[in-house]
Amino acid sequence: MPRLITEHRLALGLVALAGLLKVPTLGQPLTENFAWRQTQTAWTARIYHEQGIDLFHPEVPVHGPPWDFGFEFPLFQALGAILMNLGMPTDLAMRTLGLATFLMTGWLVFGLMRRLTGPTAALATLVAFLFSPFGLLWGRTSLIEYLATAASIAYLWAGIRWLDDRRPADYALALGSGVVALLVKITTGAFYLLPLAFYRPRSGPLRAAWLGLAVLIAAPAAVGRAWIAYTDALKAASPATVFQTSGEMIDFNFGSPGMRGDVEVLAPIAAALVVGLAGAGLLLWLPMAVARLRGDRQWPFFAAMFVSAILLPPLVLTPLYSTQNYYPAAVSPAVAMLVGVGFAWGLERRRTLLGQSGLAGGIALWILALVLTRDLWGQSYEPIVDRDGSLEAADFVRERTDPGDWVIIDGRNWDPTILYYADRRGFMLDPRREHQPSIEELMGDPSYTLAVSCPYQATCQVLATSSP
Repeated sequence: MPRLITEHRLALGLVALAGLLKVPTLGQPLTENFAWRQTQTAWTARIYHEQGIDLFHPEVPVHGPPWDFGFEFPLFQALGAILMNLGMPTDLAMRTLGLATFLMTGWLVFGLMRRLTGPTAALATLVAFLFSPFGLLWGRTSLIEYLATAASIAYLWAGIRWLDDRRPADYALALGSGVVALLVKITTGAFYLLPLAFYRPRSGPLRAAWLGLAVLIAAPAAVGRAWIAYTDALKAASPATVFQTSGEMIDFNFGSPGMRGDVEVLAPIAAALVVGLAGAGLLLWLPMAVARLRGDRQWPFFAAMFVSAILLPPLVLTPLYSTQNYYPAAVSPAVAMLVGVGFAWGLERRRTLLGQSGLAGGIALWILALVLTRDLWGQSYEPIVDRDGSLEAADFVRERTDPGDWVIIDGRNWDPTILYYADRRGFMLDPRREHQPSIEELMGDPSYTLAVSCPYQATCQVLATSSP
């Protein structure tokens, strides 16, 4: 019992340390990295705060009325709105929630690994997850990523508990967590479903629970797919958003077969996995983890986990992992598990030259990765990072309009950052859209009072204004 308490206290201390290190960064505007996605998430939450939470009609008002904008189920945004209702400013609320879900994922993956591999690998996994270069950069952003990972790991942990003990409460928790994971982000949760089918229960054969397990896998997938169908219907209802339906975004999401062999496409994915998540030591941690798991009763589960949650996501969603540099958050728990198991193998053989070399090399490479990437994760400690000039552009728009005015913006596709910080609704002109209304047509609506061109890293220029 004393050892159990010590393990959990140490894990809690690591989680608290990771949180405290990020507290000074929570006041930074949402412009330091992929502001597009951060402000898109925050804007829906702010609207919920101002107008009430409507989970079935999330808004990001950049495509003109009716303003509906549906991708993921907006649970994260609703939770952010609750923090705002408690008095938190918008950006602070969203960063705080992003940090909380990041830390929650860390705690859950520690608990899962403790059950599967013991305390050493569990604590090493927790350290690898919390203090990777990627985690230091993205673990306090206004993104849904870590709510999806937390729900996915909770699904696996509760599902394993149910397979071992057959308690209805564990089954309900697993089912609910799986549904949340697939609703919040299907491109994350879907890859954590199948490993459960390879788990070997402590008592009794897996086939004895095949029906319950099938429901546990299929039901979240069905709910997630139903939500996609619903949001597709919302987007198809407006000519301005029909280009964002699933059928229209197949190339954007999945790309072409040739992309899988393109070095320029694969390079950023490899950098994120090898350096950002594995601390530059993947070639050490991987064989050490394989050696540790060889002959283990749960080897099939871990093999399925590493294939399904590390290899498959970037292979299936190659364009997203290559260009949306926050996407590797989805695979970060699984990579941390691999590192944790590898570290445990080295520690168990610390009296041998091979074990000492593996540990020393892995730790040295981790430190080196942190040093080499310090300009990336270190930017979170700067007061303001706005390479795109979005805050200045927002001031430009706000100074020339009144609250309630609608604004047309050209030059940023449908990046909502300018309108979010200007607190104006509007229409983002996007060259990828067919049959897009012209500025003259839009300005025929008296609600639109200003049209501006605001290319990235450039000064805005007025294109049209409403008649006085």
